Amino acid sequence: MNTCKLCGLNKVTPLIIPHDKRIYNYCPDCYLIFVDSTFHIDLQQEKRLILRRNNSIGNAEYVHYISQIIQLIRPFIYQGQIGLDYGCGPTPTLNHLLKKENITCFNNDYNFGFNHPFKKYDFIMAIECLEKFKDPNNGIDKLLDFLKPGGIFGMMTEVYPTKDNFKYWNKKLDPSHVSFYHQKTLDYLIANKKLTLLKSDSKRIFIFEKQ
Repeated sequence: MNTCKLCGLNKVTPLIIPHDKRIYNYCPDCYLIFVDSTFHIDLQQEKRLILRRNNSIGNAEYVHYISQIIQLIRPFIYQGQIGLDYGCGPTPTLNHLLKKENITCFNNDYNFGFNHPFKKYDFIMAIECLEKFKDPNNGIDKLLDFLKPGGIFGMMTEVYPTKDNFKYWNKKLDPSHVSFYHQKTLDYLIANKKLTLLKSDSKRIFIFEKQ
């Protein structure tokens, strides 16, 4: 029997979706939905998928998209603080946008050779990278370990609406997306990862403070 990759519950149930080659597992405790490990793509396949996208400062649509999280997190971060773009991808963009506001943000993505210089940061932003966590419990713990107590964590990941509607949800179509979060999953994170929710758009952008 599969165990939940986030809360450790050993009573997760298969979520089989007709015409979908992948098998999903649903946790009735934290509501995490995660792809069975036999359907995980390898690192090179994931990198090829990412490199096909034009997620760069030169893409106005992408810049507008990630500017949304800057708008929500901006009241909680200040000039002189040091931040981290966790999972920045091959062409970091967030640091360029924050630089215009005189805020320093380093890049982190070991898959693409970005290694950050400090052990702790005043704020961390993770834009559509939690979906790629094959082990979200350890992945989120590792991410939050880089954040100072009282630091700000900005997460951008669209939460799925309901278990029944998940089969129609387009975010599951990306082969590199293997972990999917519900509002109840975020409630679990708040209760178990020492986080306080400061602000959100209730759909895909969530701003937390680390206790």
